[in-house]
Amino acid sequence: PRWRLQWEIIRVSVPLGIGDWIEASGFMVFFLIVGRLGETALAANNIGVQIIHLLALPGFAAGIAASTYVGRYLGANAPDLAQAAVLRTLALATAYMGGSGLLLAVFGRQIAGLFSPDPGVVGLAMQVFIVMAAFEALDAVGLVLRSALAGGGGTRRPPPPPYADQR
Repeated sequence: PRWRLQWEIIRVSVPLGIGDWIEASGFMVFFLIVGRLGETALAANNIGVQIIHLLALPGFAAGIAASTYVGRYLGANAPDLAQAAVLRTLALATAYMGGSGLLLAVFGRQIAGLFSPDPGVVGLAMQVFIVMAAFEALDAVGLVLRSALAGGGGTRRPPPPPYADQR
């Protein structure tokens, strides 16, 4: 076994895994709370979860692209290209997911109606969609930047500011 490589894999993946576990645990607690609010609230929440999973897929893909480019360009000792790739990927993902959020806010009632004919569920789902629309662009930023940091090996803390080396 190549122990140094094994250590590098563990060093990068364990903090990412812990972060994913914390996020999944937070969702579990949230769903337990929503489930106690009643069937209508749970049904509206489930519609929101299905839609958010669909809308987040391009953000995850953009994050993977950013991670790949960062690793590639940093490995080639081209940090300027890595930064440019992240900024372009970030702009694309933010525009896409922000636009998706706007469409969700505008056509949310029709989308929710595809899942349930119950006006109570559709009304609550529309409220969920408004909240989702507000954070879609921010979610893109989080997905891309988290992945870009991981691509550069920074899974424990963000890198120092660019002026940190200049004294």
